[in-house]
Amino acid sequence: MSSLKSFPIEDSKKKIRDELDKLKAKGLTEPIRSHLHDVDCTWRYGSKPDYTIADYEFITGKTQNHSEGSLEKIVEDLVKTWEMESSHKSEVNEWKTIEQEDGVYHLSANNWKSYDKKEAIIAGNYNVLMHGCPKSIWDTESYSFEDSHHLIRNSFKAFPWEVLKVLSPPPTVTFTWRHWGKFTGNYKGNEGKGELLEMFGFAIARVSPDLKIEDIKIFYDPDSFIQALEGKTDAKELSCAKKLIGDVSCPFISKS
Repeated sequence: MSSLKSFPIEDSKKKIRDELDKLKAKGLTEPIRSHLHDVDCTWRYGSKPDYTIADYEFITGKTQNHSEGSLEKIVEDLVKTWEMESSHKSEVNEWKTIEQEDGVYHLSANNWKSYDKKEAIIAGNYNVLMHGCPKSIWDTESYSFEDSHHLIRNSFKAFPWEVLKVLSPPPTVTFTWRHWGKFTGNYKGNEGKGELLEMFGFAIARVSPDLKIEDIKIFYDPDSFIQALEGKTDAKELSCAKKLIGDVSCPFISKS
């Protein structure tokens, strides 16, 4: 993959789309976001989002290439569709990835506050998933939906996410995941230098027979990721899930 060209964000999306088509012809799979072309919904920013750049960064940066029909690909596409709806559809009753019956759908991280659908759409995913962070790291109470999304979008031109491995099938799906981005932007005054920032975790999702999400519990370490954005932690410390599982490169006795 090192021979592939890296396109700056200002390049034409047609050029990137053409490159994406070449990569797909080599067997690399592109995300399928169901309901992206819905016309009977309220788009938060006036129109459906364009994922051309995000998909290019995903395909050229992912560590897995799940085959169509595999449980990993099904879960990956479901979560990506859910993320699209929760970030870009401003009316929660129009989300087609979740169980709409009141009181069923909930989202939480690290056993912190569990948000129902009405709370989640007001707070936004970033605030929900960082609810329990120290305020010096992330102040959920102070950041609006737009504030939280601006902080991340201002840091990365794309912030891809992938499923690593599914450990248990529906109705209770347990899986590991990876989130990453090249820090080319600015986070609260700290300028990125293009370093790769990675985040790893696992999730437990309960789904209905027709794969509507009823509950998602995310487990990960957000603090070290934000500290890397602030320039307080070396990006290399985030690689290979070191901050999540610890240093398992050798026996402890060899580290002294």
